[in-house]
Amino acid sequence: MLVCTAVAGAATAAVRTVPAALHKIAAGTPYPTADPDAAAERLQGYSRQAYTALGLPEPTTVALNSLDSGPCYSHGFMQIDKTEPGVVSVRHRWGVARVPQATADVALDRLEARLAARGWTRTSNDDRSGPGWSELGFRYEDPHGGDKLDAHWNSSGGGLYVDVYAPCATIPASNPARDDAPLTWTPHAPFPATSRLGS
Repeated sequence: MLVCTAVAGAATAAVRTVPAALHKIAAGTPYPTADPDAAAERLQGYSRQAYTALGLPEPTTVALNSLDSGPCYSHGFMQIDKTEPGVVSVRHRWGVARVPQATADVALDRLEARLAARGWTRTSNDDRSGPGWSELGFRYEDPHGGDKLDAHWNSSGGGLYVDVYAPCATIPASNPARDDAPLTWTPHAPFPATSRLGS
């Protein structure tokens, strides 16, 4: 009788556990919580370090400089195309125009050496070429926090571009940021500290 009771109890626990596990897979694991303003400042710090490491000859012409957030999608297989409200990835995109290939090649080598020295891991190599065109580039990731840095140069425009972005994270309840609109900050070349628009 005791054996039957134990087996029945184990079976009941298993029945309860399976739906919970299936729900977790279907709904997805919740994103961690992180302050987007802190992420924006951290990414700008990486951008300043990257700009310095590139060592581009001055004066440079800024081709792009934007700092904002993008949406994130559910981890769950039942909601794979659904954006998660209140979850964002912060991204700093910037670039310098009219960089000769020889200059870009050396500059990117310097940036790679800086990232490797800081313990970042190379996750892709984007060097490519074809008839009449070439592209140089790579992606590195911070193994501790998951931040990523993409750098690339393309012969078609001659611009050298860097994207630095943070992993998706839930905006803390204490942050007044709106859930239904992208966050936008105002970065300044060569990327000093900044504050969010409207804050």
